[in-house]
Amino acid sequence: MLDEYVRMNRKYFLHPVNIILLLVLMGLTMLAMANAGGIFSSFWERDMFRGIYQDNLIKDSIMILKFAIVIFSVFLSLQFNTKTHDNLAIYSVQNRKERFLFIIARLRIIIASMSLVVISLSLFLAICLKYLVVAEIDYFWLGKLVIAILLNGISYLMIVGLLMSIIRSFVIALVPVILFFLMETNQNAVSGFTKILYDLFPFVKLIDNEIVLQNPILMYLVYISVLGSSVVLIYLKKDLN
Repeated sequence: MLDEYVRMNRKYFLHPVNIILLLVLMGLTMLAMANAGGIFSSFWERDMFRGIYQDNLIKDSIMILKFAIVIFSVFLSLQFNTKTHDNLAIYSVQNRKERFLFIIARLRIIIASMSLVVISLSLFLAICLKYLVVAEIDYFWLGKLVIAILLNGISYLMIVGLLMSIIRSFVIALVPVILFFLMETNQNAVSGFTKILYDLFPFVKLIDNEIVLQNPILMYLVYISVLGSSVVLIYLKKDLN
């Protein structure tokens, strides 16, 4: 039954319009990252100023990647927190157990989609590093980047899913954008609301080209699990009609 609901949610998401929008967003993100690596500059210029181009590629691409994940979070949230998607559940779910399986299937699809996006864009960054600025790739560093950005994206998805389970408004889908700009512009906060955000959200920092998270990964996994469990519990209780 779970596999059936996974296929149903996947078919719902993989609508031609959604696929085109997803490819356009990914294409624009990759173009911005390639531009940061100097793809429109001459080979000789990139070779002469290789160190500068490498630093620019890493710093700019991570900022681009972080913002792109915000946009993808909004996109996925809008797709899976709509009346249309609730109607899909109404016509296919018969009891509480099936409703539980349906929401689990939905979470699996959005997490898998976010994972695919993060991994694809991170691999593209690795390609830019190797072939645009001819830099040695640190695969451990790349793995840390994938994990950090993925945790960041899933956190956005869970908090929007939770809020939209309570308040059905498309404005809620903009929460990731607000959080992104709030945390980006207050990175030196040591107290107050912004400090709490840094403790809860896996905000990715780049310090001397090293990927840094505010807290241990395990803490963020627990936080994401609590948010995800809350989404499931509220979905089981709410009226879909």
